[in-house]
Amino acid sequence: MNPIDKNDEKLNVISEMNLFNKEMNQIINYKILDDITHAVYFIDNNWSYIYLNKAAEKLMGKSAKDLIGQDILQRNPYMINTKFYSELNRAINEKKSVFFEDFYEPLDTYYEVHAYPYLNNLAVYFCDITKDKELAKQNKSYSEKLNSTLNTLKNVMDYSLDIICTINKEGIFLTINNACQKILGYKPEELVSEKLSRFIHPDDLKKTVNERGNVLDGAATKNFENRYICKDGSIVHLIWSSYWSNEQQIVFAIGKDITEKKQAEEELLRKESFYRLLIENSTDILILVNKNKIRTYISQSIKTVLGYEQDEFLLLDMDTLIHPDDLEASMESFERIIKNPNIISKAQFRMKHKNGEWRFMEGENKNMLDHPDIKSIVVTRRDVTASKQKEEKIRSQASLLDKAKDAIMVYDLDWNITFWNNSAEKLYGWKKEEILGKNANILYKNKDDIIEVSNSLLKTGEYSKETIKITRYSREITVDSNKTLVYDDENKPESILVINTDITDKKELESQFFRSQRLDSLGTLASGIAHDLNNALTPILMAVEILKIRLNDEKSLRILENVNSSTLHAAEMVKQVLTFAKGSQGYSEVFKLSILLKELEKIIFDTFPKNIKIKFDIKDDLWNIKADATQIHQVIMNLCVNSKDALPNGGTIKVKSENIVIDEHYAKIHLEFKTGLYVLIEVSDSGIGIPKEIINKIFDPFFTTKPIGKGTGLGLSTSSSIIKSHNGLINIYSEPGNGTKIKVYLPALLTNKFEEISEKKNLLLRGKNELILVIDDDISILNLTEETLNSFGYRVITAGDGTEGISEYIKNISDIKLVITDMVMPYMDGLATIRALLRINPNLKIIAASGLDANGRMAEALELKISNFLVKPYTTERLLKYIREAIEKV
Repeated sequence: MNPIDKNDEKLNVISEMNLFNKEMNQIINYKILDDITHAVYFIDNNWSYIYLNKAAEKLMGKSAKDLIGQDILQRNPYMINTKFYSELNRAINEKKSVFFEDFYEPLDTYYEVHAYPYLNNLAVYFCDITKDKELAKQNKSYSEKLNSTLNTLKNVMDYSLDIICTINKEGIFLTINNACQKILGYKPEELVSEKLSRFIHPDDLKKTVNERGNVLDGAATKNFENRYICKDGSIVHLIWSSYWSNEQQIVFAIGKDITEKKQAEEELLRKESFYRLLIENSTDILILVNKNKIRTYISQSIKTVLGYEQDEFLLLDMDTLIHPDDLEASMESFERIIKNPNIISKAQFRMKHKNGEWRFMEGENKNMLDHPDIKSIVVTRRDVTASKQKEEKIRSQASLLDKAKDAIMVYDLDWNITFWNNSAEKLYGWKKEEILGKNANILYKNKDDIIEVSNSLLKTGEYSKETIKITRYSREITVDSNKTLVYDDENKPESILVINTDITDKKELESQFFRSQRLDSLGTLASGIAHDLNNALTPILMAVEILKIRLNDEKSLRILENVNSSTLHAAEMVKQVLTFAKGSQGYSEVFKLSILLKELEKIIFDTFPKNIKIKFDIKDDLWNIKADATQIHQVIMNLCVNSKDALPNGGTIKVKSENIVIDEHYAKIHLEFKTGLYVLIEVSDSGIGIPKEIINKIFDPFFTTKPIGKGTGLGLSTSSSIIKSHNGLINIYSEPGNGTKIKVYLPALLTNKFEEISEKKNLLLRGKNELILVIDDDISILNLTEETLNSFGYRVITAGDGTEGISEYIKNISDIKLVITDMVMPYMDGLATIRALLRINPNLKIIAASGLDANGRMAEALELKISNFLVKPYTTERLLKYIREAIEKV
């Protein structure tokens, strides 16, 4: 048809368009096309506008009202010879969709155009693709969106999640979309031509028929709910919107499945009913207060608790209900709650019962004014008058228990502490407010004891035993613990009463007493053994002297000399045993202890490893003591050596001295002490400490923790005997990992008469920072030699064999002044090492060391013109003397 001739038909078309437009508006309910951002309009076969969405209005620059009925080609004559005209004409004539892109000159814009035949008309969709031309990758997404929109228009019914249907006057389904199968279980063809009343729940049939009548009378339905019976017999809740079309004589209806929502609402109602029932039957009072401090709700329990009716209580003034003494604090607390949303505060005060009595109430206030459903301050109250009265009774009883010297506690059946008297505070260190509510297992060293106690209480109702407990500061104490199961009025277990008596000091005194007895017994035994050994050694020594006179051959005399030496060594050991057993009968003199300690400080500083820090704190005003200075020197030196051995990786040794007074209180705790004046010498270290299981054996004779061959076990026992013979005392304190502290107490003399101990001059020759290479395969000799030489002013390099020694010498050839090498070593022995070193430097000074002259090695080494030969074992004095002579020899 020629577009120019279409003007004559406009009047006939307009009426048809109006009808079509009205029907279209019903079909595209919820303004589907108006929500599309791109232009969509409909034209009829005469190329006249019949519908434009908002985007199309914007594109055309005119409202739909002005454009509907207008000829699109007359308004845009330049389109006649364009792709736009040819494609749309093809869509109209061939009745099929077309898709193309074209340039729209008025807006200087590229559009993607879809034309879709629809009900003898043509739907045209414009999509601005100007940017898509620049970004070609986005074409696909626009196309998909376009197709989605057109498919929505075409298949809006079939793809809707809601039921969309048409129904005639008689209530028979004419059309229905696929959603019916998902919601009702029926396929569309099973419902079409069927009466909808067949599927409505019988209880909803009457109201549905009435509503249909209203619709037929022209009243549109909105949010009408009813129930339908599904194909499987289940029930669904639907909510409907519908209207009656007079033109088509049908009802258009949309039904949404709200079954889940209804079930949720029913569940909410059920819960609300449940919780309301709980609230109304609770013994606690629930009050809701709005932001204006007006009570809007009170639970029925107000009648039971305070005697008021609900309506009566809501009208009462709170000033008259709260006790005058509690009113100010209560109001301040409530004001804080109003100003702070979502916080909870505890409340406790007295309220007046209707009969005039004051009742103790406690509970919580929570600000929920911002909650969209509650919009109130939620107040809970419970009557605690009975428990308060009981607490008052317990408090009065507790005031009496607080006067008890024993620690008295009460646990609940879960061992949570509910009562704690003053003596318990003093014994364990925890204040009441810190410990109440905590579990009593924190007091137990061995948690398994709790199981034993619980079993005993369940069987007999009582338990009594000495137990190790732990204080707040991790100190172990010994208590005599008595526990009794307490029963309530119905003879059911209610709590555990605990009475603990501190017997720590008593147990310590017992331990000291038993240790003293043990040492006395051991001393007596050792004394007897020592005397018998002396009796046995005396004739041996006498016989040796006689045989020396009678025998002349060198071999026999050498044997006798060895026997004599061994016997004298045994005699020295017997002397140590006697010293341990009875103490010393040495020469006692009055002297100033500070001089002896300063002498010891110098010796220890010079001889102990440099990785050990030595700290002496010697007071010049120490009181005088009367003692054998040599033996006291031996004791302190022995303690320092033991401390050194406890520091294999270095650490600190402290020696401290001070004047102390032992009073009666201290003497009662420590049975060995007598009241009086003492000089205290304290030796402590930061070493590995002594395990608790062996600390009481430290002073036992022949007991040692050192490896076999490293100690006799008489050092500390002898020291203890020496101090005891001087009427003094020695105590040890140690914790594994935290070091050891030994305290020596010597009775003091307040006299000015004393003999000063002359300070011995150190005659040992010191080095001048020379570098010495020590070669030996015995690591202990290497370490000892290095420590010794470092202590006396030398620098040392060590090597474990000859090859390593030569390598070290080459590296430090210009600095090494002297080499000390062992003669017997693996890989490369001493002679080979000496020869190699002398080839490198014929003038090198070398000292050879060996414990024996195997195969003439000593003579052979001397032939190599070494500086000297050092026989093992050698003393420090000899070592230093040989080194000094070798270095200074021209």
